[in-house]
Amino acid sequence: MIFPHPHPMMKRTSTLLALAALLLAAPALLPAGVPGAAAFASAQEITPEVRADFARLTRERSQAHAQLRKLDRQAADRVRDGRDATEVYAEQINTQDKLDLIQLRLELLATRYGLPLQPVEAPEASDGRDPVEKATDRVFSRGEARARDQLRRDVEDFLRSIDFSDFLAE
Repeated sequence: MIFPHPHPMMKRTSTLLALAALLLAAPALLPAGVPGAAAFASAQEITPEVRADFARLTRERSQAHAQLRKLDRQAADRVRDGRDATEVYAEQINTQDKLDLIQLRLELLATRYGLPLQPVEAPEASDGRDPVEKATDRVFSRGEARARDQLRRDVEDFLRSIDFSDFLAE
């Protein structure tokens, strides 16, 4: 489903991203002689509250990534089963917006306080699905690949059988 107008949350996220970009660029925009320019350019003192907030946001970011992977799996399963996945898509957008805001806050804290921002760990081979389902998918994947190959050959044969000379002559 395509929305005719941007979602209000998207406008808010865009505004926040623009504001963050401005704050990150502030040291480069301020001349060296302007009072307060040095405060922007150097890292501030790290308090225990800042460390706790940074750790909390890092955990929330990991949880949001896990939730997004789960929603991706749900959407793929619904599409595979021929069901409507619109509700899952909406949840994906909401979770992605939340993740973007968390990432923005983490980047601001990392920049302001000189904290090391670790990248999000890539998902391991386990995607949370049942091992029996995985084994079944592996077994069926060979049949699906053969069926796709046969379908491709059928389509190619069909296209070869069409006489395009009348169409191309015009």
